[in-house]
Amino acid sequence: MTAAVVNRFDEARTLLDDEWRRWKDEANENPVVEVFDKDWWFVGYAGSVIAGTTEDTVNDAGEATVTFHGDAPEARWMADVVEEIEDVHLRITQGPNVWTGKALEITEEMDESGLETVEWQGVHDFQHSKKVYCFPNPWFGAALQWPKIYIYYGPAKTGILQLLFINIMRRYQPGYAPDPDMFSKNSYSRLRVDDWAQIVDPRGLGVLRDTTMHSIIVTRMGQFHEIVEPILEDAGLRLVARRWFPGDPQPFPDHATLRLPTLIWSIEDKSGVRGPTGSVLDGFVQLVRSIAEDGVTETVEAVPYDPPIEYRSQGWWGTKVASPAVVFYRQQRWTSIEGSGQVGVKSWRRTVHKALGDTILTGGKSPGWLNSGIKMLVNAALGWIGMIFLNPGLTLGILDDQVEDVVLAFARWPFLDRNIAGRDRYGEVWETSGATGFSLSTVAAIRAGRQATRPYTSYELEIVNAAPHMVGRHFDLGDPVSAEIGRTGRLYTDELRTKRIDWDASGVQVGLSIGVDSEERTPAARLGRLLESVKQVTQNLSVQS
Repeated sequence: MTAAVVNRFDEARTLLDDEWRRWKDEANENPVVEVFDKDWWFVGYAGSVIAGTTEDTVNDAGEATVTFHGDAPEARWMADVVEEIEDVHLRITQGPNVWTGKALEITEEMDESGLETVEWQGVHDFQHSKKVYCFPNPWFGAALQWPKIYIYYGPAKTGILQLLFINIMRRYQPGYAPDPDMFSKNSYSRLRVDDWAQIVDPRGLGVLRDTTMHSIIVTRMGQFHEIVEPILEDAGLRLVARRWFPGDPQPFPDHATLRLPTLIWSIEDKSGVRGPTGSVLDGFVQLVRSIAEDGVTETVEAVPYDPPIEYRSQGWWGTKVASPAVVFYRQQRWTSIEGSGQVGVKSWRRTVHKALGDTILTGGKSPGWLNSGIKMLVNAALGWIGMIFLNPGLTLGILDDQVEDVVLAFARWPFLDRNIAGRDRYGEVWETSGATGFSLSTVAAIRAGRQATRPYTSYELEIVNAAPHMVGRHFDLGDPVSAEIGRTGRLYTDELRTKRIDWDASGVQVGLSIGVDSEERTPAARLGRLLESVKQVTQNLSVQS
């Protein structure tokens, strides 16, 4: 009997070793590039790729660049066959890492040596979230929009995807009136989503089924991504855009059956990933965040660590991503030609970003009912004064401009927890998203301002993939990752925010960013986000004026 047990163990070990070697080979192979036409129908595999880069990031659209030999069939198709107005799409697969996106530029050139190349530059499918504007009433046309604003209060995941869903529905199936529980099987199955280019994953959505942190959403023709980005960051959520292709398993067959290439939106709950103490134990701690009655003040409580049920089950082999977190050490455990460190760290950089202020100011307008009430009182008082001079209408309305937007027009909220920054810390910061000083939008604006001005640390690594951790298989975007900071041996735990895969004739290089990394991105990406922000501010001013 003992020999049989040993034989079974040896057999299992052999299978695991074979699978590990396959995964390791796959992790360092150049990506597979597939070309698709304007409607996401397959054109062909790209077999003449010189080099490329893909970037994925949390709650934003990563970029990609692929350079083809000029005489490759796929390059000639892009450059010579496709009309100027037609889209060209790519799917880039590197092991478990899949990147899909749309071309922004296709450049054909020849250098001095006579080498012709075609370069495809594109942006991830997540960019579609920045092309959706949220109507106050999505069931009416743009010419008739009443009520004037869209308001939601409830679980953040349901609120965000509901806002996206009804505005996608406005585009692909206008006029449809879903049930109050619009994500139920009965309501969702009546939609013609098999014709939609984008849909929302309905599983787990609904006020009674969603356990994510509550949030407030207030908008009037706002851009979807700009509205929800601070809510996603605040609630610890990741908005995910994944593309489904015919032949893949149906994602939610109880709700709908897909037949065309479709972009599916969903949200992953990554709350509790960021560590409160900065120690390696943060990789095992789950956090519960509670928002006080004022809608701004929050408390964070650590839930005692409870190992996953799989770890207590006999016959289960493997690890859970959240328990424990992946750990990258700074110190050299050994040195080889591939890199230094126990997990193949080739280079690293830590950036500490300080707080930009300790108080948020927002607003600019008083609530409409308050302006009307004040004007009524002032005009009544002036009317009585006019009666004394036998002309009660003489002063009617002359002070309207002077009394509008003076009471409860602005809000100010200090963050007392930032007093530790020092006596000469930065003070007030203006948050533009709160137009009215006393409304639901004010609370949302204050929380958005808190996120935008908070201190944070980011940690960038260049690693050797599969030495031993594998990006996309052992951990992925939004998962907890620990990294050794400085020379104290302290491990900082935060979520993986960006993964970047570069490849050329020399092989594959993998770069990671842990923690909020918005300042460590490429100049082109920062410029693009700046231009989007400027356009959105201009649009908000035109709508509110």
